[in-house]
Order: sequence, then structure tokens, then C-alpha cells
Amino acid sequence: SYVLHTMPKPTIAMVNGHAVGAGLGLALAGVLLMPVFRDLVAWFVLRFGIGLALTMAWVVGETWINTVVTEQNRGRVLGFYATAFYAGLAAAR
Repeated sequence: SYVLHTMPKPTIAMVNGHAVGAGLGLALAGVLLMPVFRDLVAWFVLRFGIGLALTMAWVVGETWINTVVTEQNRGRVLGFYATAFYAGLAAAR
């Protein structure tokens, strides 16, 4: 907790404070609302909203990575990040 608190944060997270938490909270709300609606149009709207909400967390994370890495190791860190990200997507399928 202390380490995460003291790390430099990207401007978007500093200005919007809780962008990651808000995005994940909105996505969770959308997922929890899905069983309530049986209409296909409502599901499309919920899925679109969930995608937008998760994008908030993703953009802040990508921005944070680009803020804290140096020019010398940016490619290596982003390569590791992308590999872990897509391995997680593949494992979830």
C-alpha cells in the first residue's frame, strides 16, 4: 500500500482521482445488472457501458506505465505488460 501510494501517478489519475476505481465499479454494476434484464437491446447497452467503464481503468494503467518507466526499458516493460495482458485474456477463454 505504501509503495503504491508513493509511486508517481499519471496526470489523468491525479486530476480524476479515482478513475480506476470508478471504472471498475461501473463495470461491476453493469455485470450485476445483466441478470435483471432479459431484453437483447438492454444487454447491448450494458455491454457497451461495461466496455467504456473498463477502458477507464485500462487507459489509466497504460498511462501510468508510460509515466514511471524510463526510455531505456520502456519497450521491455510494455512487452512484458502486453504478454501478461494477453496471456490473461487467453487463460480466461
